[in-house]
Amino acid sequence: MNQGIISVIINAIKSRIMPIVTRIRLLTSLSYLRTQVFSKIRDFFVRLLNVKPRDKKDYYTIANWMVSKKLAFAVVVIIGTISLIYILYVRAPFGSFGGGDGIKTYNYTSLLLRLQNGMVRIKGNGGYLAYEGNVAGGYTAGNGTLYNREGSMVYIGNFERSKYEGKGTLYYPGEIVKYTGDFHENLFQGEGRLYRESGSLEYNGEFVASRKEGHGILYDTAGNKVFDGMFAADEIAYSQIVGQATSDLAEAYSGDRAVYLGNKYIAVYLSDINALYNIPVDNEELGDSSTINEIYVMNDHVNFGSSVCTSVSEISQVLGKPVYQGDSYATYPEIVAIYEMSKYKSVYAGTPEVEISRNLTDMLTISSYDRGYQVYLYSFEKDGLLYSFLTRDDAGSGFDMYFITAVKEGE
Repeated sequence: MNQGIISVIINAIKSRIMPIVTRIRLLTSLSYLRTQVFSKIRDFFVRLLNVKPRDKKDYYTIANWMVSKKLAFAVVVIIGTISLIYILYVRAPFGSFGGGDGIKTYNYTSLLLRLQNGMVRIKGNGGYLAYEGNVAGGYTAGNGTLYNREGSMVYIGNFERSKYEGKGTLYYPGEIVKYTGDFHENLFQGEGRLYRESGSLEYNGEFVASRKEGHGILYDTAGNKVFDGMFAADEIAYSQIVGQATSDLAEAYSGDRAVYLGNKYIAVYLSDINALYNIPVDNEELGDSSTINEIYVMNDHVNFGSSVCTSVSEISQVLGKPVYQGDSYATYPEIVAIYEMSKYKSVYAGTPEVEISRNLTDMLTISSYDRGYQVYLYSFEKDGLLYSFLTRDDAGSGFDMYFITAVKEGE
């Protein structure tokens, strides 16, 4: 009996409360609220666009025109609504205004960016600041700064149509200066200074298409000047040393050297530029100037224009067939060069046997050497010069050094 009364009371309470709960749920439902809002907006615009005037007072008189007041009001409301929608929903993917400095900020894909001229900020994919500077017609142009995802500078200087152009500075990761000077279409072009990742100056001089080309100065890792002369295809123009006087080369080269005195020849090793030259011992004084007829380069590559060759087959593609190839006994300057190279890597038939005595810190005397030491030689002719490459065998897969000789007339 009592349970029946309690059940009746509970059901009565539920019948009163449940409509309230249902109403609360409905009012807090996003879909319901969205439907109601859009319904109200739709009804508003239906009434607003019902612009049929009923009296002269319902018109604005402009010159000889009569414009419905309701129509004018509707146009103003529609324009305002479209502007609000644009600001809230459209402008974000197209770009937005910056902070208190008044500089506009755009995403790099922004269509509005293509219409901008002047100072802007551009965000990269992911929202990081990629560029701050001037633009023209949406392209980076004029002075600006380019950043990576970590916020470090990549480049600061002048741009033209989104390329490095004019004066600027390029950085390694971590904002270590890599190059500062002239640019053209993203490449080093003109006068500039090239730095190593350690921060030390490597080269100061002329560039063409990001390669050392023309007059320049080379520095060692300690920042000391080691060579002041001509460069070609990103390297010292070794071919231009052939025919120079030793006194001229002594002025150009200021790095470390070692002088090897032999019975008939003097080999001078220029360690900071991986080169060696050879002159006969027939001068009364060691300091007398002689002509350099051959220059030996201890590099395992050679550059001819844009071609970087590391094998005889690659050289043949540039210079054609060799004028000579075959076994050869190593000459005195070749023995000295091989001896120096064998100090830091395995070359040819190993370290040649030599009898050396040291006179001074940088002067040594070779009283004898292995005259049976063999190499394989490939020689090519180009522009009045003979380029000879020393290999381990006739396969010609690679070389550790080469030498350049002036071709005498009639030979």
